Amino acid sequence: MATRGRNLDAVTMRELAEALGVGTMTLYGYFRSKDELIDATLDRAADEVKLPPPEGPWKAQLRSLVGEVYRVLRKYPVGVQVRTRRPILSTGVLRTTNAAMGIMVEAGLGKREAARAWRVLFIYTFGFVAFTPEPVTDEMTRDWGAQLASLDVGELPWLVDALPEAIEAMTGSEQFYNGLDLILDGVERQLGTSKKR
Repeated sequence: MATRGRNLDAVTMRELAEALGVGTMTLYGYFRSKDELIDATLDRAADEVKLPPPEGPWKAQLRSLVGEVYRVLRKYPVGVQVRTRRPILSTGVLRTTNAAMGIMVEAGLGKREAARAWRVLFIYTFGFVAFTPEPVTDEMTRDWGAQLASLDVGELPWLVDALPEAIEAMTGSEQFYNGLDLILDGVERQLGTSKKR
């Protein structure tokens, strides 16, 4: 698609129609605006998020669900670009929120705690995709290493001492799941507190 990789604001309905092989007016027959078309496209992308089966430990279910959101956002990073400008409140996209809320409430969290926990998971996942370039090449890693290696050990001693670890932590699925597990451990602690009340 000719519009791939472009800033979404710069893409016109005419360009989208050409990429789809239809006339611009045909496109307007289905969608009143570019935002409406984008929302429909994001709904289709959200269909690729596989919801976990409703059995097994809640933590594994939630980890699987958030992992799916991460996978699909990496495949369609335009979702991150849109979300930084406005909420995406379509039914297709919100089914993930609904599933996550159900998992946590069924596990014993209150609705308020579940909504807050999902917000943290949502921001973490979108933020990780937004701030992690894809794909990360060896050249990029070398450039980062060279820039960080020039840091003044007197000013940033802890960072300079952990340069390989800091570079490794900047990218990759392993880092994503490490952070996700830290958050889920926090949700688990909150769940334990809720059950004691």
